[in-house]
Formats: sequence, C-alpha cells, structure tokens
Amino acid sequence: MPSEERNCRENEIYHVSRMSFDRLGRMDGQGQTCAKACDEYRRKARRMRAVYAGDPVRLHQSLRELAAAQTRAIVAKPSTGKAQLFADLVADSMDGPILRYSTRRSLLRAAQIQGIGGFEANLIIAAVQHQVDRETPSASRSQPTSDSSATRAWVAFLAIQSAIIFAIWTMLSN
Repeated sequence: MPSEERNCRENEIYHVSRMSFDRLGRMDGQGQTCAKACDEYRRKARRMRAVYAGDPVRLHQSLRELAAAQTRAIVAKPSTGKAQLFADLVADSMDGPILRYSTRRSLLRAAQIQGIGGFEANLIIAAVQHQVDRETPSASRSQPTSDSSATRAWVAFLAIQSAIIFAIWTMLSN
C-alpha cells in the first residue's frame, strides 16, 4: 500500500475516533473542559515517561498516581448530562453487583431513546458495574461460608461411614 494512501486511511481513522470522543464529551455537556483535562493528563504522562524512562518501577508508580488523581478529579465533578443520568439509572437498576440481562436490554433501549449510542451505553454500563464491583465488600460476594463448608464435610463423613457399615453388615449377614 503506498504511503500516501496509508496516511489518508490513518487520518480517516483518527477523525472517526476523534468524532466519537467529541460526541462523548458533548453528552456530558463538558466537551471543552473534558478535552482540556485530557490534554493536560496526556501532557503530564508524557513528561513522566521522559523523566522516569530509566526507572520503570518509579514510572509505573507515578503514572498510577496520576491516573488515580485524574479519576478522582473526574468523579468529583458533578455532572447532569445524559451520560450521568444514564449511569444513575444503571446504578439504580442493579441488583447488588448483578445486572440482569432483561434489565440490561431495557437500559439499552432507554439509552437509545435518550440519544446515547449502543457502544457508549454499553461502556457506561460496564463502568457502573466495575464501580459497584469495587465498592462491594469481598465477604458479601458469593463465597461459601465456613458453616456451609462444615455442614458439607459432616454430610460427606456420615455418608462414607454409612456405606462402610452397610458393607460390613452385608458381609456378615451372608
């Protein structure tokens, strides 16, 4: 493929992905603010990569801290855009950490009515599920408790002992 044609296709892909990003920014009503914050985040990340190029451990730590700070800044901003309203609807529709398939389908229909595309709606649903999963304590997740494990052990023990006693009784009765 000639380089001019490849560059043209790369530009098309860039513009299509940039249009999707712009549309996501407009859904929140904060397109300009979001773009500036994203540009600032990328600038800081590039700077860290240049400064800590020889120290991958420190680079990883500083990028992780930068990402956490960016996430806190985004979460702290109250938003009443379509995306936030849809995210609130998703959070209210969840049954603990579970989102039932029928509920998901109705949420996707509601997103379509609100003018949110299927990809963006699925992305918002995944983000809310991830957030709920992180907030759910690990003890409340579906893990067997020690009481049910002990009960199973006793049942297994009694079943084996009964089988042994039945085998001995059968041999002695013949």
